[in-house]
Amino acid sequence: MSHNQLTGTLKPLACLRALRGIDCTNNSIGGTLEPLQSLAPVLREVFLTNNKLAGSLEPLRGCTALQDVVLDSNELTGGLQPLQGCTALQALYLRRARRSL
Repeated sequence: MSHNQLTGTLKPLACLRALRGIDCTNNSIGGTLEPLQSLAPVLREVFLTNNKLAGSLEPLRGCTALQDVVLDSNELTGGLQPLQGCTALQALYLRRARRSL
């Protein structure tokens, strides 16, 4: 669903309990990562570069299956502590994200 001028939030994805990956890069999606919290047991890939997401990485805390997280060019803040339990994490990209480490 990348490059489709999508707007709104990630909230509609919260009910997709078997969703393993999301790629909505280069859209205008806002809100926070909170809806991804309900996908914690199975979510493996998050590609949300160049959107308008804000808030912290805290909703990803329980996503232990995460392997790839690409959140470049968003308005995210906070540190990387929520990702400490993501032991499967192989790639993390946060360039041009507003964060304090």
